[in-house]
Amino acid sequence: MVPAKLFGRRALAFCALFLLGSVGMGQSSVDQLFNASDAGQRTFDQSQQAGSPGASAIVYDASAVDTLPTYLGGDTALFKRLTHNDACAQANGLDGCVSTKVVVGFIVEKDGTVTSPKVLQEACPALRTAALCAIKNVGTWSPGWLHGEVVRVRMSVPIIYDLR
Repeated sequence: MVPAKLFGRRALAFCALFLLGSVGMGQSSVDQLFNASDAGQRTFDQSQQAGSPGASAIVYDASAVDTLPTYLGGDTALFKRLTHNDACAQANGLDGCVSTKVVVGFIVEKDGTVTSPKVLQEACPALRTAALCAIKNVGTWSPGWLHGEVVRVRMSVPIIYDLR
């Protein structure tokens, strides 16, 4: 009977040491996770600072910003500039055009310039060139704002040409 009692005590001592060791390992693992999480948060915070390439490349949808970009002079001046731009006049190939509406998408940059024009919807292919030319030459906008910061915003504008 004596050897069984000794084996039981040894087993109990081994279990106690194992448990104490794993508690210590658990705490150091938690510390390691905390430190890794801290480092990850610092990296994320740095990438979100203004001036970082990742933060400035974000383009927001018009519905996601606090203040939409606006054309200097207002909507009336914008549509007049888009439809009456002599440098972008399109006179060839309009015979088959029934509808004259072209929807053009573009990005208003932080400095108010227009980039990445793209025809989203066209009714008459002959007007595609005129619409893209007009958007490229439209001029400067006031930029969009989100949470107190200037941001890039994706916009779209319908251009309706009067062919009479």
